Amino acid sequence: MRAARTVRALLATVACGLGVVSAAQAPDAPYGKATGGKMQFRTLTLAGGHSQVDVPQRDWQLGSAFGNTAAVLISKKGDATVIVQRVPLEVPISEADMTEVFESLQVDEITKGQAGVGALSHAMKSADGRRYLAVSFTRTGPAGPEQVLVYVFNGGGSLYRLVCISQPDGRAKHGPVFGHMAATLKVATAAQ
Repeated sequence: MRAARTVRALLATVACGLGVVSAAQAPDAPYGKATGGKMQFRTLTLAGGHSQVDVPQRDWQLGSAFGNTAAVLISKKGDATVIVQRVPLEVPISEADMTEVFESLQVDEITKGQAGVGALSHAMKSADGRRYLAVSFTRTGPAGPEQVLVYVFNGGGSLYRLVCISQPDGRAKHGPVFGHMAATLKVATAAQ
């Protein structure tokens, strides 16, 4: 049974054109609803109406989405961006299929083509009764060094990636927003 799940996960990730990378240490990925403070959130229904996520009411603006991108949010200061991607799978998977093989394949896909990848860490995690993959790394972005944090959630027939990008010194400032968005992302399942 476990072998069948591993094969399904491998087939699903290979169908997306993914490669393999070795495992690394667990990232420091914030996860949880922001409590206290001045930050207010509102629920945003994502493009296609298949999912929802809480987004900051102020100091963030909604950008245009296209293709597998369900939403783009940009801080008004331009020092952080959050992208929600919906990646359709040829073969639906369950959370039990989110194994070390799945993790390695996803990390390779996420970092493929990124300039100057460094400080790579990743781990499968569980919170609020669901499993997710957290991937953290630095890269060279268009304006210089960036910190990238990616949360990968299973939607059965699709994977949902919450891609959080900030300047290296902005992680502490934007981490609670990223963690809140990850905790409130409600994804469609294969049946929906």
